[in-house]
Amino acid sequence: MGKSSQAEAFWNAVTPEEDAPTGTALGRLRSVVVAGHHLLEQGARAYERALASSCIQIGCPVGLLFILRPGGNALELMASQGLSGCFPDVPTIGLHEGLSGWVATTRQMVVVNDVEADGRFGPVSVLGYRRLSAASVPIEHDGELLGVLTLASPEVNAFAAEDLLVIEALATNLALGLRCRRYREAEARNYLGIIRGLATALEAKDAVTRGHSARVAHMCHHIGRTLGIERPPLERLEVAASLHDIGKIGVPESVLGKPGPLDAAERLRIQQHPVVGAEMLEEIPLVSDLAPVVRGHHERFGGGGYPDGLRGEEIPLHSRIIAVADALDAMLMPRPYRMGRTIEEALAEIEACAGSQFDPRIAEALTLTVTTVGVAHLFPAAQPLREIIT
Repeated sequence: MGKSSQAEAFWNAVTPEEDAPTGTALGRLRSVVVAGHHLLEQGARAYERALASSCIQIGCPVGLLFILRPGGNALELMASQGLSGCFPDVPTIGLHEGLSGWVATTRQMVVVNDVEADGRFGPVSVLGYRRLSAASVPIEHDGELLGVLTLASPEVNAFAAEDLLVIEALATNLALGLRCRRYREAEARNYLGIIRGLATALEAKDAVTRGHSARVAHMCHHIGRTLGIERPPLERLEVAASLHDIGKIGVPESVLGKPGPLDAAERLRIQQHPVVGAEMLEEIPLVSDLAPVVRGHHERFGGGGYPDGLRGEEIPLHSRIIAVADALDAMLMPRPYRMGRTIEEALAEIEACAGSQFDPRIAEALTLTVTTVGVAHLFPAAQPLREIIT
């Protein structure tokens, strides 16, 4: 069991989160520790869990957790709790907007016993409450503003002096969690850059495939947005798309660059690249979750694909998206023995193969993506791709 797992097990044994006595010293200490610990978890829910832990021991039904955006010109709402259904979907606010913006600008904790009567921060009716008291504190580390934590209650004068000490402790621990999360994300980006560099180096040997994975990842991003995929899984889709052909490192150059159709033995070698790629990713913890996606990107929606003969929704969703983008780019790219197709011809082929080779929903999303995003942005090199490589 790792250190973080041991810590969580200890706190769960001492006072389980759902049974932690609200307001007790031990319960409050636990909430401070666990709030920062949650920020070390993967995915966007880490922010929600950190905010929930912050709210529970203070006894506040309303909470907002803002993170300072890169560039430092706005606060991004990463998690909220207790807001009404009519709360406007505004994921960012300016540094001079509302109570949280005030705190971000002044770098000071602000306690307001009745926000509505105070008048400095605008009406609170949009939050679904007629009256509200609030405590808002900057999240800082080594003098750097990282975000703002705002906790609120529909009761006026809701915060005792002890509550404010706990809120300050929460902000300090959240700052440590955020800083660790940022270091880990930076390390992950650097590591992914190395892996992507290997994939790019592999493609650079061949003028036909040069830039293929980057183009496929770009297309997958826009197709994923059309399908309504949210940011964390969308980012994983892009990473998987950029690495989908990394298994070709195990295929001889004589096969990869053959200027003509492959024979049966050569096709078998090519068909092993999803397996080789998946096995490579399985050994790397940072991308091991993407191994099934890479393994499945040559499966066919109607069956008969490789390497496992999966069909329909047995194939991972991200694999099905990559399959469509991969095929489209392959059709647009010329080969020494043929010209690349036009976008219209390629889209018609994708549509004709919907249901047999491709997921019909994703094929439809591709067409919609081309229409809404625009050919020039989605395929900036589409027309030159038709030229014959000599």
